[in-house]
Amino acid sequence: MQIVIIHFTQKPLQRWLSIYLILYLLLQRLFLFIIKSIRINMDLKKEAAAKAITLIRDKTIVGLGAGSTIAYVVEFLKQEIENGLQIKFVTSSFSTRQLLLKNEVGNPDIKHPVVLLDGVPQFDNGNKITHYNALKVKELEIILDKYYLGPATFNGIASFTTYKGDLEGFQIDTAATLLDYEALQLKREFYSPVYQTKDELESRLPDFRNLLYWTPDIKTGENGEQQVSFYTSDQPGKYAVVLQGLSASGNAGSKVFIIEVKKGK
Repeated sequence: MQIVIIHFTQKPLQRWLSIYLILYLLLQRLFLFIIKSIRINMDLKKEAAAKAITLIRDKTIVGLGAGSTIAYVVEFLKQEIENGLQIKFVTSSFSTRQLLLKNEVGNPDIKHPVVLLDGVPQFDNGNKITHYNALKVKELEIILDKYYLGPATFNGIASFTTYKGDLEGFQIDTAATLLDYEALQLKREFYSPVYQTKDELESRLPDFRNLLYWTPDIKTGENGEQQVSFYTSDQPGKYAVVLQGLSASGNAGSKVFIIEVKKGK
């Protein structure tokens, strides 16, 4: 046992060095204690998994739950199966099923349907959705057929849709990875003036548009040509014309060229 004695008659610098030394020794002992506790805990879980494997009989159906001990159970099961053990698995845990697939141990089937909230899957067997505010749910769709999501197979779908469509007030699993991506955009309309009356033609309001004309639905004739007309703005300069389109057979094409707008006299 290490003992450090501080003499408060020391100089301030020596006193602080002594205090730092005590803190260092305490933190070192705390770290060693934590590491030892983790090792003991892991050893106990591994021992529990090994004991559980001895209770499994050949040609039976084994139900697997979830938790940190399952990793050791799967490790021991893989060894037993390689030695000739014949068993089938049933699990309600998506993470356990992924662990079995990763270790190439059987092909368990998840008995519960997948729960979707505004299209986002919830892998908790519907536990959290049962506590969700029903007044926020617009509709519930039920599909009884099997549903395949990656390597997982679910017995049906329970799809909840909220009024706002944004998981309103629902707490997403903290282990989930959230990715923002740009989805399909709504059709936009860009202002393009039409001078049809005398007042419009003689208007003194300046036009400073830098996007002169945009339309998404131009259809060409049999000769592949179409004529469009538009007004330029009051800003002289060079403008890029970007053409993009699809042919009837689905081939894409694009073309860019420059036009120049000159100031009138």
